[in-house]
Amino acid sequence: MTVKRHLSAVLGAAMLVAAGGTFGGSTVIVDAATAETTAGAAPFVEIVVYDGTTLPGIVAGCSDPMCMGYGGAQTGTVTHSKNYVGWLISGADTPVALYVDGKSVAQVKQNKLITWSVGNLAAGPHNVQALAHAADGTPGWSAPMTITVVK
Repeated sequence: MTVKRHLSAVLGAAMLVAAGGTFGGSTVIVDAATAETTAGAAPFVEIVVYDGTTLPGIVAGCSDPMCMGYGGAQTGTVTHSKNYVGWLISGADTPVALYVDGKSVAQVKQNKLITWSVGNLAAGPHNVQALAHAADGTPGWSAPMTITVVK
């Protein structure tokens, strides 16, 4: 458990530094054993949607302008029925839930990509966000992004 948290904190910090992101105003203390935020602070959550099943795949959308270091478009097109969502959180631990058009469609409890199928969605634009909670229950949402589903 400690190894997973340490690895998660190191990977999360490395991705955040590479992306040039901010912590959304919360205070983060990182040492060799733990990563914490100030009580009541919402976690910082960022997501990237990959179009298709081959990774690293084509980035179809990001919730942050730096897109976890990819840079570029914040909205895009999903053309495959099965997609993956990568995520980065600081100030929280898993689980991370994915919401499409305000409805929870997937959740991960470990540091894995979220698998997301657009099979039940109509063609057209859809709002995508991710949610994580701080240890005290304070929710942190990623910025919303629009993904256009093409069938």
